[in-house]
Amino acid sequence: MLARRSGFILDTEALDQSFAKTPDYAGTLIGLARHASGAGKLDRAIELCRQAVASTDPPGAAYVALGEYLLADARSDELEEWKATLPSEAFDVAETWRVLGHMAESRGEQQQALQAFLEAAQRGPELKDVTYRLMQLLQQADDQEAVAIFQKRLLHTQKLEAIGERVFSQRSNDAETLMDLIVQFEQLGRVWEAIGWSRLARKQFPNDAQLMNLNARLEQTIPGQLKLVSDERNESFLAGLALNAQGTGEGCMGIAIGDIDEDQQADLLLTNVYGETNTFYRAIDEEHFIDDTTRVALEKDSRLVLGFGTQFVDINLDGRFELIVANGHVDDLRDLGRPYEMPAQIFDLHDGKFRLCRSEDSGEYFTNDHLGRSLVVLDWNVDGRPDAAIGHLVEPYALLTNTTDETGNSAFIRLIGTQSPRDPVGAVLEYMIGDKQLIRHLTAGDGYHASNQHEIILGCGANKTISKLRVRWPSGDVRVIENLTVPGRYTICENGGSFRRP
Repeated sequence: MLARRSGFILDTEALDQSFAKTPDYAGTLIGLARHASGAGKLDRAIELCRQAVASTDPPGAAYVALGEYLLADARSDELEEWKATLPSEAFDVAETWRVLGHMAESRGEQQQALQAFLEAAQRGPELKDVTYRLMQLLQQADDQEAVAIFQKRLLHTQKLEAIGERVFSQRSNDAETLMDLIVQFEQLGRVWEAIGWSRLARKQFPNDAQLMNLNARLEQTIPGQLKLVSDERNESFLAGLALNAQGTGEGCMGIAIGDIDEDQQADLLLTNVYGETNTFYRAIDEEHFIDDTTRVALEKDSRLVLGFGTQFVDINLDGRFELIVANGHVDDLRDLGRPYEMPAQIFDLHDGKFRLCRSEDSGEYFTNDHLGRSLVVLDWNVDGRPDAAIGHLVEPYALLTNTTDETGNSAFIRLIGTQSPRDPVGAVLEYMIGDKQLIRHLTAGDGYHASNQHEIILGCGANKTISKLRVRWPSGDVRVIENLTVPGRYTICENGGSFRRP
């Protein structure tokens, strides 16, 4: 088993050969499970880990891996059974406490979650996702001093990982890179590792005075408490948007904005590069978010595509969003077995989870592969249904007409600012249909290198009246309009004027 980054053997052929000879060897089963998980096959990963746990004298790592995959697949009942069967040695492993922390969070036990994540951080100081989650929990507890400590720690861990990749993957073993690596180990309190690397660097570059001095200083150091010196402050860390739930920065492309769980807060969806999932950030309040990608079931169908433009769109006008994503790689790596052109995707939302729609049900465009890029929403034929246009790297734009047979009623709202900018980006509309209150936002830079038709589409289902429409303007002004007839198109001015358009 390799101790670098992924922690498992990268050669699937070697694993398969080992499995053929010793199918009950736990180490091989765990390695195969890691690969299955990376391919989005959580059921298979769980099955392999159960086999590892059932093997003769199973290692604690088998239990830990099983817990991680049960957590990723949101199997709460099975997690409780898993917890009850943990051997004592598993509690010495950081990842066990990480799973226990997430379990406590899912039950709303914030204090127990905090304690579990602190146990994980003590045993695995390199676990970025644990550090990141601690930061978010402490932020919720308004312990700003502790937040600052863990934020600095996380920044150093990010830097250490980036330098480590240069050393291991790019073979950058020059004196400057090695010195950066040593310093980051020291900043994280991992002094023994800093000393080890400084000894190696001293042998490799015996004439480098800076490395000699650094090694001499470190040899006199007694490993102690974590030492942090950075005063950097990054608001995206505090907001919960800098990294994903694993504490990893991602290659973000497009962004979609919308209230998915109907809690009157704007949630975010970011598309990412091939091999990473698209990431769903659920709003906790107006300023803080949490990566909830697993809970909304987006991992499996977004990992093996490279997403660009994306939009939350109420395609059937029932008041609930669907999700559209344009996909396509940035490099032609087909010789390495990776797709280049990719199909666009539509997801609908059922019971709080996104479900990939069948391409043949979505329309001919979705049955073919493309190098998708920008994505905008508009109603080009003025039939009251939202359409889409997708741009490509080499193809012309595709204009996709919404031909959904059964749709609800809709109101198209155009806003004109007077105290706010004339095009009042950032305005928020709250509207009541029946006994339900929904929220929509006027945004800019939608989809990726594009901007939507600046009319806010309000899906109303079978309702023929919006009983109350509340407009919150960027200036802070608020306007309320009652009993708006739908379907219809309206222009609303900040200074008080409003009228229905043909």
